Amino acid sequence: MTTYQVFWAFPNQEASVRCTPAFVQYLTEGKQGDKFDGFEIKYRVLDPQSGTGNFIAEAESPQKIWEHTAPWIKGFGVKIEIRVMMTDEEFLETAKKLELDKV
Repeated sequence: MTTYQVFWAFPNQEASVRCTPAFVQYLTEGKQGDKFDGFEIKYRVLDPQSGTGNFIAEAESPQKIWEHTAPWIKGFGVKIEIRVMMTDEEFLETAKKLELDKV
């Protein structure tokens, strides 16, 4: 599994407010889309005033990110930015492999 940081932004504040009932329902009904085969959100934060937020997820592929985000893109015009990230352990392993750990 690869770690991703996914940033989202609504096209405007009105779209963010329009999405609020759907997101409240999503959160209170168990966040079914947060975990499925090959995908799991580990942590999410949001800023409702600006209509932005981000989450950290582990996923088998970028396609799994799209599976999670596509309904929000289609339904509310959310813009998505995806970054591939490393855990501390992955960073250390790679730094040592590349011999970048020497002072």
